[in-house]
Parts: sequence; C-alpha cells; structure tokens
Amino acid sequence: MFKLPFSDKEVKVGIACYGFFKFGDCFEFQNHPNVEVVAVSDIDVAICNELAKGCKCKKKYPSCEEMFKDKRIEAVFIG
Repeated sequence: MFKLPFSDKEVKVGIACYGFFKFGDCFEFQNHPNVEVVAVSDIDVAICNELAKGCKCKKKYPSCEEMFKDKRIEAVFIG
C-alpha cells in the first residue's frame, strides 16, 4: 500500500462566515490534530457566537477584513 507523506506541522486557521447551511464547523477543522482554529468571523453577532462555540474558538471578529489582519492566521476557510 502506498502511503503519502504528511506534515505534523500545526496550521492556524480562521473560519469566515457560518453560512446558510452552517458549513463553518461541519468540516471538523476544530477536531483535526494538526489544525488550530484561532479565530472566526461573521457579520451577525449571534451567528458568530454560534460559530465560535461550534469551532471551540474564543477569538471572534465582526468582519473578514478584521480577521485577515490577525497575523497568527495561516489559512482561512470561507463557509
């Protein structure tokens, strides 16, 4: 069986927008051993709070533009 190499480097991710179908947390980034969800963003405060809870993340931003300024984030998933 062919085995692909993989990195054990942790990637710090921001998740933008919970989305109509709430895709923001359904891909389970928050449960991947090599991913840390460091911030979430949604323009609706209540939805942003729900996304943060689902992603097990404390840092919330009111807009993508504000989240993109966070220098800790290495990748962004847009739901």
